Amino acid sequence: MASALDDFTSGAHDVTITTGLDLTYRGGSMLGGARWTQLIVAQNPRHQPAHLDTGSGFFTVSAGAEQYLRVELGYGWNALVGGGLPIGEPMDLASLGQAIRTNFHSADRVVNFNVVAFSIGGWSSHGVTLSEGTTPFSHDFELGAFTSNGTPADFSQLTDLVFVFQTFADFVISSIEMV
Repeated sequence: MASALDDFTSGAHDVTITTGLDLTYRGGSMLGGARWTQLIVAQNPRHQPAHLDTGSGFFTVSAGAEQYLRVELGYGWNALVGGGLPIGEPMDLASLGQAIRTNFHSADRVVNFNVVAFSIGGWSSHGVTLSEGTTPFSHDFELGAFTSNGTPADFSQLTDLVFVFQTFADFVISSIEMV
């Protein structure tokens, strides 16, 4: 049985930029009660707009022609502090499932995709490069694959969970869940 971490139905944010970055904090019904998003335009030779939208039931990112973006989506203590909310206890994702599933509604090109988990004892990460293909599709990050210096991550004492996308692509995520 899947447990929703974010279905993007709350915490709406809609931004378009051509240079620099946009960092925004929003509260809502997502993991930990808050999320932050950061849209960074890293390369933009045609001066095209980059677009990020959350809260409409989808997490949508649109890149301009020949534009390279870094997009970050974070949950946990940093999101709460940035949003002016009180920090609670560490989150226990390990009790909710064995993998973090990201459900893509669509992706039109290659997306480099990493998840970084911060816990009381340190941090760990896991990444993959996704190629265009049949959409919709899902990608699972098995919790056991997250390591730091050979040590498994502690998902029972999670303070922050950050999704990092580096891409030239447009993509849409319908939800993130534990399975």
